[in-house]
Amino acid sequence: MRSPLFILLAAFVVSLLIAQQIGGLHRVRNPDTVDVVQDFLVRRPALGAAIAAADRNYQAPLLAWLNSAEGSDRLKLVGLLLAIAGVDDGLTLDSKQVPKDATMYRHRLRFVAFTNIPTGVSATDEMLDNLIAYIGVAGTRNPTPEDRALALKLLPRLEKKLALDGDHGVYDTVGCIHFVLGDFAKAKAAFAEAVKRGEPDATKGSAEEQADTQRALALYRKRLEAATTADLQAIEQRTPPPPPVLLPLAADVQ
Repeated sequence: MRSPLFILLAAFVVSLLIAQQIGGLHRVRNPDTVDVVQDFLVRRPALGAAIAAADRNYQAPLLAWLNSAEGSDRLKLVGLLLAIAGVDDGLTLDSKQVPKDATMYRHRLRFVAFTNIPTGVSATDEMLDNLIAYIGVAGTRNPTPEDRALALKLLPRLEKKLALDGDHGVYDTVGCIHFVLGDFAKAKAAFAEAVKRGEPDATKGSAEEQADTQRALALYRKRLEAATTADLQAIEQRTPPPPPVLLPLAADVQ
């Protein structure tokens, strides 16, 4: 889950200023970086149009831009896209919050190109895989067939990551994918594992970090309950069929 933005902070600072030029922001917080922003845009004139095309589900221009971009520019673009989403959600540079899942869902098509062209930094690529899969199935109550297909495509990558480090947020994402695809038994197992692996973190770190983990655990448990109910209904095959059980979203947990 992790709502689910593991932001590269250095890129985020620069990219928020870039977003002023591309995404329609109204202020620059650090005038000393204006030259950096202008240089970035002057040398990348097609980027704004490519992002706009991606929003129309036409990925070719952004794929072409990424394919020709240097690795550092791909990383900056990750921060750029996250920054724009944050501004769209009313956040500011000094806010410790992250954009809501529903906001990220509205921006999801801007990230799709990264499933085909990696940034070159494995940790960032893994973050993006988790982000894209998660917002596609858990950022809305009505994932499209394309959202489902993309999440299914990313599922093996997420499972490979789980085999290495077992991150509870990734277990939650995997559970959400299985739930939306109708495999409630696998969803239940993934959510249970997310709870199990997340509980030790609830007593680690700062008070703020512990509170974040507790909120995540509350969502995992709510999803586990929904998956358990849905799995029982599927097994019993009641007649008439019971009303569908919806995947609890982050907005359902305060």
